Amino acid sequence: MLELKNGKIDFIKPLLNVDNNHFPLLKSILSGKKKGRVYVNSLEKLSVAAIISEDGWFYLLGTENDEHFNNNLDNFIVQKTIKQKKPLLWFGISQSWKKRLETYELLRIGEFPRVQYEFNYDKYIINSFAIPTYLLESINKENVNKVFESDEEIEGFWGTEENFMKYGFGFILLDKGNIVGHVYSASVEDGEVEIDIQTDKSYRGKGVATYLASCLINECIKRDLIPKWDCAVSNEPSKKLAIKLGFQQIKEYPL
Repeated sequence: MLELKNGKIDFIKPLLNVDNNHFPLLKSILSGKKKGRVYVNSLEKLSVAAIISEDGWFYLLGTENDEHFNNNLDNFIVQKTIKQKKPLLWFGISQSWKKRLETYELLRIGEFPRVQYEFNYDKYIINSFAIPTYLLESINKENVNKVFESDEEIEGFWGTEENFMKYGFGFILLDKGNIVGHVYSASVEDGEVEIDIQTDKSYRGKGVATYLASCLINECIKRDLIPKWDCAVSNEPSKKLAIKLGFQQIKEYPL
C-alpha cells in the first residue's frame, strides 16, 4: 500500500465512476483543499485507492480483489480505529468490507445510510423564495470568523478561514445583527458545489433554510456550477427541502 503524494486527482481519475463520482468532498481531499492521505496499490498498474481525510472521512475506489492491498488496509483500519480509538466515516462501504470488519470483536460498526440527489434546473425558479424582514450578507472577511465560531463543521470542511475565503462562498442571514442561519459551499470541486446549511433552532419553520439554500443555488447558477445535495436518510426536513428546491432523489448509499 503506497502513499500518493502529488497529482492525486489526475492519477485517481480512472477509478472514478457513476457510483463514487458524486462525492465533491472526496475530490476536495484529492485536490488538497481538504487535508488527507491517499493510498494506492501501485504506481504502474493502479486498480484501487484508499482516501482518508484528517478527520476520518474514508473512501475506497476501485477493485476489492487485491488481497495484498486489502490486508494492508485491514491493518491500517485496525490501527486507526481500535488502537488509536479514532472513528472512520466510510462513505459507500460495500457489503464484503462490512462483513470483513465485523469479524473484529472490538470494532463497532454503525449504519447511517444517506441519500444522493441531483439538481433539476427545470424544477427550480430563480428568486422564487424571499425573506425581506431579515438582512442577507455574503460571507466575507469581516464575518467569516462568526460563521466558524457558530458552526464547527465548516472547519472540518475547509480547515481555516483563509482556505474558505480562497475557494468557498456562502451567505448569512441576520436578525438585529445576530446570525439566524447560514449556508455555504462545503466543497467546490470539478464544477460541483456541496451545500451545507444551518438554521438557529428558534428560527426554524420560518422559511430561513429554504431562502438561504436558494441564495446559494442562485450563486451556483450564476457561477455556472452544479449544486449538490446529500443528506442522511433519517433527515426528513433536509429531504423535503431538497425536493422543494428542485432536487430529485437518485439513490441511497451506505455510510
